[in-house]
Amino acid sequence: MEYEFKKNTLDGSYNASFSMGHEVLGRWLTDELGTQAPVITAMSEALQSVGVTEQEWRHLGKHYTVIMQSGEVTVVANMLLQGETELDELHQQQDLGFYDDEQIALCGLEDLLRMLDDWCAFVRSR
Repeated sequence: MEYEFKKNTLDGSYNASFSMGHEVLGRWLTDELGTQAPVITAMSEALQSVGVTEQEWRHLGKHYTVIMQSGEVTVVANMLLQGETELDELHQQQDLGFYDDEQIALCGLEDLLRMLDDWCAFVRSR
């Protein structure tokens, strides 16, 4: 998973861009977590604590839901979860190409935590 963070010097806004297949992570960072270090840190800490227990965990955001299960994290647009779609069903749809690539992304917990640390460092340094 490759990513790039940018700050618009004209309006002060931040943007995260991710490689194909992980585009939704950029919008999740930009739209849901934003640039507030305490919010980013709280998400990171929640994921770390759940990662130790190996339980399924969900965080419903305004536009995106973060689901952690067995050390794998899924970020999915809430519109795909309409009607209580099961996570396994979403993964099957992903394998078959029945979804929009820009609405769901999967990654390992360690990769996501590293990316959150990088995002937090980026917004703090600007």
